[in-house]
Amino acid sequence: MTTAAEQLAAIPLREIRMERAVVLDWFDGPLEGFLRIADTDSTWYFQLAGERTRYHTVDDRLYLLFHAPTDALECLAEVLGEDEMPTGKLWVPSWSFRDANAQQRAEAVLAGLLELVGRAQLFLRSSDLLHIEDLWLTADRVTITR
Repeated sequence: MTTAAEQLAAIPLREIRMERAVVLDWFDGPLEGFLRIADTDSTWYFQLAGERTRYHTVDDRLYLLFHAPTDALECLAEVLGEDEMPTGKLWVPSWSFRDANAQQRAEAVLAGLLELVGRAQLFLRSSDLLHIEDLWLTADRVTITR
């Protein structure tokens, strides 16, 4: 049986597109969050692993992808006070809450989602997550801690 990572890695690179992302941390681009790959049933937690600064163009970034629950984006949208996620592909929520209870609930949902992601399964190379440059399976013997 193939894993979600193996299924994604088997898709021709030119056909892999990020459908939507909830970005939890941003500095000159996405650093961490959850994303869904278009035309698949796969949602991933992503985390910046490294970057190469380019002075005359956008930076080159390498992300780790961890398989996540399919409904992660919807769960986050619900607790972050949005009726529905914005129509753009990258959403950086404000993390502004009406009260402390709403913030605690959002933090608990995020913690619960993070508990469900396993080990890093893929490396994704992209400058902005909108344009995927390359994708690799991680080696089984590599253990990456969060």
